Amino acid sequence: MSTFKGNLEKNGYEIRVFKEKNGGYQLEYSNDGFKTKQVKVYGSRYAFLKAMESRFLPEELRELLS
Repeated sequence: MSTFKGNLEKNGYEIRVFKEKNGGYQLEYSNDGFKTKQVKVYGSRYAFLKAMESRFLPEELRELLS
């Protein structure tokens, strides 16, 4: 089970962020309005932050981590 945390946008991609019950994060991303999508799973908050810190500003991520 996961909880929707919010959306991000980057380089034409819309990204949906979900927090998993086990503490991990799942991203669904698409550049065609979610007609197709790809999924990326991060097993921990740390792994998610490590991957996202170079792509987004802390202010953009803050709401997703609450």
